[in-house]
Amino acid sequence: MRSDPPPPLANGIILVQSNGMAQWLKLGIAGTCGVAAALEMLLPARFLWRVYRAVLGGTGAPDQSPFDKGRL
Repeated sequence: MRSDPPPPLANGIILVQSNGMAQWLKLGIAGTCGVAAALEMLLPARFLWRVYRAVLGGTGAPDQSPFDKGRL
C-alpha cells in the first residue's frame, strides 16, 4: 500500500478470514502507514455475493445472500 497507494477517495477492499483478523490488520496498517481509512474488510462469502450481483445484475441475484446471518 505504501508503494502503490489507492486514489484518495477510493475504498480499498481486503478479504479477511475473520472479524478479529480484520481488526488486527487495520491496526497493523495504521501503525505502518500512519492511517487505515477507506478500507473495507470483507469476508469471502460477502465478497463473492457482491461479485455475483455485479456479474448477474440486480435481477439475477437478490440484494442479500440467503445465507446471511440475519436470514439464518
